[in-house]
Amino acid sequence: MATDAPWQWGVARIARAVAAGELSAEDVLRSFLDRVDAVNPILNAIVDDRREEAIAVARASDARRAQGEPGGPLDGVPVTTKTNVAQRGCATSNGVVAFRDAIATEDAPVVASLRRADAILFGRTNVPAFSWRWFTSNALHGATLNPHDSAITCGGSSGGAAVAVATGMCAVAHGSDLAGSIRHPAACCGVFGFKPSLGAIPNYDPGAPERPLLSQLMVTQGPIARSVEDLRLGLHGMRGADPRDPWFIDAEPRARTPQGRIALLAAPASGVDQEVVDSLALAATQFEAAGFSVETLEIPLWEELYSFYMILLAEGKGGLFQRIDDLGDPLVRNAAAALRPLADRIDPAGYAAALAGRGALLRRWRALTEPFDAVLAPVCWRMPFANDADQPGGIPMPEIIRTMLPTVTANLLGLPALAFPGPTQSLPIGLQLIGRHFGDDSLFDIADHVARDVAVIDPH
Repeated sequence: MATDAPWQWGVARIARAVAAGELSAEDVLRSFLDRVDAVNPILNAIVDDRREEAIAVARASDARRAQGEPGGPLDGVPVTTKTNVAQRGCATSNGVVAFRDAIATEDAPVVASLRRADAILFGRTNVPAFSWRWFTSNALHGATLNPHDSAITCGGSSGGAAVAVATGMCAVAHGSDLAGSIRHPAACCGVFGFKPSLGAIPNYDPGAPERPLLSQLMVTQGPIARSVEDLRLGLHGMRGADPRDPWFIDAEPRARTPQGRIALLAAPASGVDQEVVDSLALAATQFEAAGFSVETLEIPLWEELYSFYMILLAEGKGGLFQRIDDLGDPLVRNAAAALRPLADRIDPAGYAAALAGRGALLRRWRALTEPFDAVLAPVCWRMPFANDADQPGGIPMPEIIRTMLPTVTANLLGLPALAFPGPTQSLPIGLQLIGRHFGDDSLFDIADHVARDVAVIDPH
């Protein structure tokens, strides 16, 4: 990769080159399409190719610019979207064979915002069936491979998005995050991912069943990219008010005077990989070298948070488990079967009590973390799982969930979190900064002190 082609560039450089007239949006797009043609047949990240309409959009963008009309923050930047988000004229297949012809007639809010930002939407990325696993494979489109090592998961559910970013098939990708679905793929593929605060990015899927309450409070939309700067620009392009999301808060993120203190999440006594702990410690040293005070923090809430996550599973008894049984492929049915006994422990009274206890959990988290600018934690306490490790004979689902608790917590409590590649000598390790509600922008400033841009990689 000695050449310096546009598909190797980040968002900021592309946007500057297009705005300055150094390259046309169509030239940039065709460079990325060449890259897609070279590596996507190997990795299967983009499963719905929209290049013809994207070329037309790029040409319209170039014509508008030739008339002296300025573009949006992502003008001329090739962007992918997940197949689980409504995009006008595209199937919202969500990795399910039965939904392959479910053509959306209108855009979800995040897609509408990307269009307003003048992004070039040229492809749709793969997800697990129902976007319901931390492993990206399904009966409709097949498996997406991790470009670092095809034997390990590329993460889920935004696995196709993270692979596309890591290998230069797009400059920034749309992702969604219900229980780590942006940050886990970013971690497995060695790139950056951002889960915004609850209410920061409008969330609504036209035509989809209404989500249960906790799911509504957990799910967010966000970007995946190869640098902090590009992540910030991608988020900016996704912002925009929409009345269809009752949880959306039309307000600027809060600014707070930096404290210069980072809380380092203490590792549990078991269920961790030493390389993840070592990477976390090295990152803490880097923050200290950048002038931060780093203090190890014990958070005695994990059992409560684990139990609270069970009510998300219990919501599946209201319909999702049945839809998976009826329409899902064997992989997602197996995963659901392993989780159903956990969900069955929650009765209606327990569900109501757990929801009522969310406020208490959030208050306790805030009391512990208030003195700090952010909490430094792993995305997962384990190295990337082997492909389909959630299947019979693999890792028990309760164990997988416990290793993912630092990531799931940000969803349960509605907090922003920025995943970045941690120091490693082998496979990618993802770390994250968890911030305060609506303290989203401060996480970019903190990450800038230690996070380094990552280069495009070729599949191994």
